[in-house]
Amino acid sequence: MSAVSALIADLAGADVRHLRDEFTTQKEMKRMVKESPRDPEDAEAEIPAEVRNDILAKFGEQHYVEWLDSDVPALGGKTPRQAAKTAKGRQQLAKF
Repeated sequence: MSAVSALIADLAGADVRHLRDEFTTQKEMKRMVKESPRDPEDAEAEIPAEVRNDILAKFGEQHYVEWLDSDVPALGGKTPRQAAKTAKGRQQLAKF
């Protein structure tokens, strides 16, 4: 058992059982993907719709909260919050 497996076993206790160690090279992984690529629709089906929607909503909310205070090159290096204080800045923001 590797050091990582031992650490996981110590932390998880009886809830986790080590079955085997495997090593796959990057070359082998690429070959496997080429031989049997996953259908993107299958990947979406693995995540329940309500969980996927919740994740997307949280990501969008976080993005727009952070975006308000991020320097935007298209606004001359100003943040959207700073740009909104002037008429010219508001015109630039309307393009987004």
